[in-house]
Amino acid sequence: MSKPLVFVALAGAGVGVYFLYRQQSGDGFDFGNIFDSIRSAVQVGSSQVQAAVTGNYLDIATSFIASKEGFSPKVYNDVGKSAIGYGHDLVDGDGFNQDSVIDSGQGWTLLRSDLGRFDQCISDYVKIGLSDNQRAALLSFVYNVGCGAFESSTMLDKINRGDFQGAANEFGRWNIAAGRVNDTLVSRRVDEMNLFLTA
Repeated sequence: MSKPLVFVALAGAGVGVYFLYRQQSGDGFDFGNIFDSIRSAVQVGSSQVQAAVTGNYLDIATSFIASKEGFSPKVYNDVGKSAIGYGHDLVDGDGFNQDSVIDSGQGWTLLRSDLGRFDQCISDYVKIGLSDNQRAALLSFVYNVGCGAFESSTMLDKINRGDFQGAANEFGRWNIAAGRVNDTLVSRRVDEMNLFLTA
């Protein structure tokens, strides 16, 4: 994140604190609450800035995928497969069944655990260096279409030839679900492509 963006983010937190002050001002105003709000805003802002500076692609990918998959505390039908949480496919031995119920924290842990397998897929087949955003975008893509599809894709071939623009153009081809173009996938592929192309 650039210094101007960091400044804007911190300024935004300051504006939020100001409005909280205005809302709580009067006889019932509690300075302790405002200081707690400032402390919380600084802690959250610091962690977000740190993640952006270090470029932790797993953090980027986890947040991105969670926003695209949405959360379900109960088992649901995901294009013919049973899934739970943020798109975790139920498999034998994982401890879940059709009656399972989880909270968002468990869903987040499941997603992060699942990403290890898909991250290994990328490591196995991509033979060229990737930026954090490129890898995060690929993690979202592979999480959605599967490792086998990625392994045999034109996208992978273009990546390994260093043709990143050509590879980015391939995202839009993967927008079919149940035999027809899916608007949700169209939107997801656009966002993955844009993330892939973001330095």
